[in-house]
Amino acid sequence: LLTMKECKQCGTCCKIFYIPLTEEEFNNGRFMLELESDVEEFGVIEENGLNILKRVNGECVYLKDGRCTIHETKPLYCTKFTCDEEKHDRMNEAIRNARRT
Repeated sequence: LLTMKECKQCGTCCKIFYIPLTEEEFNNGRFMLELESDVEEFGVIEENGLNILKRVNGECVYLKDGRCTIHETKPLYCTKFTCDEEKHDRMNEAIRNARRT
């Protein structure tokens, strides 16, 4: 398995997953969100999926030229993700299939 230190920053995971922010990440206002809301209680925000990183054309807004532009300061969800070769191949296949529809 690849560890995060071995992350090749291929961007595959950035094209397929919705990335939820932790309460701290949400409250610090550093990340762009998919949806905006006037709700202030994080439990309600999280429950309704209002803590999701913004996506453009189905990809994370922070993915530029196939690379993560916030790799060093990315959200916790991203840092905990690990990818092995088999998982990488399955994700790429899922992306190809989604683009066909």
